[in-house]
Amino acid sequence: MDILEIEEKIGKVFNKTTPTGRLSKVKTRNLTSFLCVLVMIGIEKIKKDHDEKTFKKYMEELKRCGITEEYIRKEHQKERFKRKNQKVEYVELIFDLNNQVPAGYEPPKSQYNIEEMIGKKLKI
Repeated sequence: MDILEIEEKIGKVFNKTTPTGRLSKVKTRNLTSFLCVLVMIGIEKIKKDHDEKTFKKYMEELKRCGITEEYIRKEHQKERFKRKNQKVEYVELIFDLNNQVPAGYEPPKSQYNIEEMIGKKLKI
């Protein structure tokens, strides 16, 4: 299942209409985000970081949607395998600070003589 299918599955259980007639997807978004974190990081680490009561509540709500702990563990293993086999390519970027101008470059000639200007300012 991809994330959109999972969000739809959770939405069937937790989407609700507010008294003003607006469709509220807050619970669905929160549970989907929680599930994504579980898959990326793992149940054990999240269990340590979250309040026990909150963690159990979220897990029960996911079970109500048909998403089991076993499914989450399998998806986490797949994600770990993907990240383990992912190749990271590096690019070497070299800055030669001694060779900043093209061959044949001549710096512009100023009409002002800086030494004279500094000398005049110092004589005042």
